[in-house]
Amino acid sequence: LLKASENPLLQTGDFQGLRKGLLETAIPFYEEFVRQDQENPDLEFERGAAYDDLGFLRESMGDQEQSLADFEQAQTIFRRLADRFPDKPVYRLRAAEACNSRGAVLKDLRRFDAAESELRQGLALMSQLLSEPGPPSEYHESQARLQGSLGQLLNDSGRLPESEDLHRQSVATREKLLGQQPASLPLRGQLATAWNN
Repeated sequence: LLKASENPLLQTGDFQGLRKGLLETAIPFYEEFVRQDQENPDLEFERGAAYDDLGFLRESMGDQEQSLADFEQAQTIFRRLADRFPDKPVYRLRAAEACNSRGAVLKDLRRFDAAESELRQGLALMSQLLSEPGPPSEYHESQARLQGSLGQLLNDSGRLPESEDLHRQSVATREKLLGQQPASLPLRGQLATAWNN
């Protein structure tokens, strides 16, 4: 349903009502799922992912405040898992990505100080993850997204030198990733977007 709602045809013309209706039908499923057992780490991870999905659903429907609360729930779950299982870096990765999601919503709500704090927390988590041996390339991609998000926030706040530095870091990270996978069209597109910022 999430994928169907992202279809470009549903995002144009008079289909916004249909798109919103489709998204609203998914909410009860996710709300029921997030009430599940919190002791099993695999289920708890899925609960965090469900809150993350709910956040994106509600954000796309224009419910920023509830989206923010959902992303906060996801972040709390992933941080709790990271504390309980420090040997599983994916929990810290998802916590950092939740910081990016919360930061984006806070920026849209014009709560710039809170957004900056979230994005910096996410970058700190990513720096920690990337200092460990052999991080997967997706970790670098998450770092580049956070760098770009914080760079854009600083740009919008008029802090251009800091913004430029973060955008350059994002470009450098994406260039490194493209160097590892030169045939990747998505990476080329992400690099082009980073250069555009």
